Amino acid sequence: MNYKIRAAGKEDCKDVARMIMELAVFEKMPDQVQISHEELERDGFCQNPFFECLVAEVSDEHRSKDGHTVVGYGLYFYTYSTWKGRSVYLEDLYVMPEFRGNGIGKGLMCKVAKVAAEKQCVRLQLAVLDWNSPARDFYAVKGAKDLTDSEGWHFIRFDGLSLDNLVKDAPKDYCHWEMKYIIRAAKKEDCRDVARMIMELAVFLKDPDQVKISHEELERDGFCENPFFECLVAEVSDEHRSKDGHTVVGYGLYFYTYSTWKGRSVYLEDLYVMSEFRGNGIGKGLMCKVAKVAAEKQCVRLQLAVLDWNSSARDFYAAKGAEDHTDSEGLRFLRFAGLSFDNLVKDAPKD
Repeated sequence: MNYKIRAAGKEDCKDVARMIMELAVFEKMPDQVQISHEELERDGFCQNPFFECLVAEVSDEHRSKDGHTVVGYGLYFYTYSTWKGRSVYLEDLYVMPEFRGNGIGKGLMCKVAKVAAEKQCVRLQLAVLDWNSPARDFYAVKGAKDLTDSEGWHFIRFDGLSLDNLVKDAPKDYCHWEMKYIIRAAKKEDCRDVARMIMELAVFLKDPDQVKISHEELERDGFCENPFFECLVAEVSDEHRSKDGHTVVGYGLYFYTYSTWKGRSVYLEDLYVMSEFRGNGIGKGLMCKVAKVAAEKQCVRLQLAVLDWNSSARDFYAAKGAEDHTDSEGLRFLRFAGLSFDNLVKDAPKD
């Protein structure tokens, strides 16, 4: 059948909201959907949109049994890897059942990859439920890597009361425990320190060779007209500088994301404090400050990922009320990168 994939317009939000509910019914959680088409219009078609969306549209002669011509969608947003750089996250990929088997799902996914590549993104990520074997097989055939299987990444979330508690615990500008420090928005000149600590964190995570990002790329991507991320840093006074002479001793790097069930969200890509400064509340302060910044933008959840062997981090987040959605719901992290990402881009359908 004839169909076209195009950028969604504001007028498509009713159809997208309808299909979001259809997808939630399939995933056995329709009661979790709190989003309306009005919120999609507000959040996706504003000056700094929280998401972008593609829709698949068929001709009138092929409209659905219920009279719909918009029969699929791919909703996505831009993210950032402190190891690799610009990335895209595919929040939802859905095609109405009666239109499956015509290449629409593949077309939507490949078109998202092409849009991302045009913005110099280097990978596409998504999550899938472990029981959804058709979806897992679909992505695997296309070359996606299951990071939950291969690397043990767990999907962690703060929302509701646990998020409210983080916001309440956000420190004042200056904090006094055993030492004086400040948590502030990172500046362009902080990027060398942030890049240094990114490498320190990668060494701890046993993957230093994976880091391809430089301080110049952080400057380019975080301090442009439409930044890919925001960052907070923890800075101590000169009298408490590190053994190596550093006063910027921790960072929290994050970006805004979107849930088609709940709405505006924030993702904490990295949370790190230099080892000699741990135990002074700096890590908690950074995380709570990120939550406060997110709440001021009406975000309803804070999400992150943690490796299964990193028990100290998992315990830290659990103690603050986070829920492990890999354990509770079976959410798995998938990634297209390198050749698999390039192949998606090549397979993107013509307009």
